[in-house]
Amino acid sequence: MNISEIVPEFIIIENDPIILMDLRDLILHEFERLALCLDALDGLVELLAEINGPTLVIGSCDPHEYVKTVHANDIHSASSAAVLLSESSTPKDDFPKGVSVIPSPFTSDTLLASIKSAFAHLHSSHS
Repeated sequence: MNISEIVPEFIIIENDPIILMDLRDLILHEFERLALCLDALDGLVELLAEINGPTLVIGSCDPHEYVKTVHANDIHSASSAAVLLSESSTPKDDFPKGVSVIPSPFTSDTLLASIKSAFAHLHSSHS
């Protein structure tokens, strides 16, 4: 993957410090980027407003709340993608393009594949 074509700002939403560290390491290793980190969905709107460019959100948050917060208000949604980690199975048809939901339990390979897919979505939407 050629990351020079598009370099999104990675944002991680996670309140578990161990999972946060794993996600930060994954992003750094695979994309050579440091991720911005939040412990809850609450600060996302303000953070997105400060970023001028594409974003890729990876978050442990309620998928419906994410969509309500970001996409329903059209906040940065055209240039963002998200991989949301959910405790329960969530139908894929409920979410806008660029938003994927991974139900627990999941493997690191599944997570990485979803992040790469979201990354590709950002690239295609900016081509």
